[in-house]
Amino acid sequence: MAFAGRIALVLALAVTLYGIAAALYGARRGRRDWVDSARRSVYCLAAVLTVAMAILEVAFIRNDFAYNTVANTSSTTTPLLYRAAAMWSSQEGSLLLWVWLLSIWSSAAMGRLRSPRRAAKWRGAANSFWLARATWSILPAIVAACSRDPLSSASFHRWARIYCQSSSRLCSHAIRI
Repeated sequence: MAFAGRIALVLALAVTLYGIAAALYGARRGRRDWVDSARRSVYCLAAVLTVAMAILEVAFIRNDFAYNTVANTSSTTTPLLYRAAAMWSSQEGSLLLWVWLLSIWSSAAMGRLRSPRRAAKWRGAANSFWLARATWSILPAIVAACSRDPLSSASFHRWARIYCQSSSRLCSHAIRI
């Protein structure tokens, strides 16, 4: 089951990369079919991340300590209600939660902008932005899922430091605009 979670995260990364490329190509060339394909990749991303969330949630509920996240943030004596909420107490779980919420809300927004009259010229740019942000959140989740012990792994801490510094720069730049 842990392998299925990793596969879901890698598949989510592949979907986001395809969606970014399709959205940018469609927007640049004026190809509506590519922009529509990128919109569908947002829906696919929401579905894949829902599967990843379900896998991790089931692992917490069942006390599946094959997952590093479960082993580091849960115990067999924790009541069921707290185990169900424990996924969001870890850095890996909260990253997955945020990218999942981003994909759900992006899917809702893309569904609303689906009609040809609504924001046709911005659709490709919006798709590529949402998918790029999702990619930025999926990468640390993949690093955490694929490392043996993410809490003591130097590579994860290095990645987390770079991620936090870059995110704060991006946010401060966006606020200034």
